[in-house]
Amino acid sequence: MPPLRFSGEIGKKLTFLYGNVNGIRSKSEKKADIVALVETWADNSTPDCLIADPEHYNLFRKDREGCKKQAGGGVAIAIKKGLQAVRMESLEVDGVEVMWIKMIACV
Repeated sequence: MPPLRFSGEIGKKLTFLYGNVNGIRSKSEKKADIVALVETWADNSTPDCLIADPEHYNLFRKDREGCKKQAGGGVAIAIKKGLQAVRMESLEVDGVEVMWIKMIACV
């Protein structure tokens, strides 16, 4: 990730999309600045490009894993390139499908 920097620009409106996709492979991508997805059903065999277009988005994901692995689960957040964000793993709890992202700046 490139160094974080703030351009000083204030007032840009962000678009945000939330979706329960119930299996990412069956859904088409919508365009937004920030896309939050639940029930991705993704695992380590699922490439990021099936969740978000790597040309336009940086992807953060937390797949369901461990002893409670069953069909379903998983969360992902896609941040449009040009926006700077950091995943706050220190706020996450093992076994809970919750992900925290800190938005830094718009460039």
